Amino acid sequence: MPQSATDYLKDHQLLTLATASTSGEPHAAPCFYANDGLTLYFSVAPNSVSAANLKANGRAAAGVADVPSDWSKARGIQISGAVDELDGDDEAKVGELFKARYPFLGDDALHSHYYRLNPDDVHYIHNEDGGEEEKPNLGVVWTAEHMT
Repeated sequence: MPQSATDYLKDHQLLTLATASTSGEPHAAPCFYANDGLTLYFSVAPNSVSAANLKANGRAAAGVADVPSDWSKARGIQISGAVDELDGDDEAKVGELFKARYPFLGDDALHSHYYRLNPDDVHYIHNEDGGEEEKPNLGVVWTAEHMT
C-alpha cells in the first residue's frame, strides 16, 4: 500500500509555491509549510512577489517532491486551490503549528503572517500499485491518484 498523501506531506519540509499575477505572469518560490490533511499553511514575506500575487489573484498551486534513490519509487504531490489570508485566532493556531514543526524558528513563528491553501485539485504520484492514472514521460511511467 502506498504511503498516504497526508503522511507524505508530514514527512517533508519544503514546498514550491506557484502564484500568478492578474496578467498571468507566473512566479514560484520555496516555502516552509504545515498541513492539516491536504490543506496547506504557509508564510511568505509581506513585500514579496508571492504576497502581491496572492493579494491580486487568490489562487495558487504547490508541489512537494524529493529525489528518490530508486526512481521506480518516486513520490510527489501537486495541490492547487483558493488561498485565504489568515488573521486572529486562525493565524495564532498556525503559528503554533509552525513553531512545533520548525523548532529552529522559535517565537518568530508566532509573529509571522500565514495563508491557507484550500485544495480543490490534488494529484499524488507514488508509482506503486493502486494508482488510477498513468502518465508516461521520459521513459518512466508515473502512477498517480487524483484525490479531489
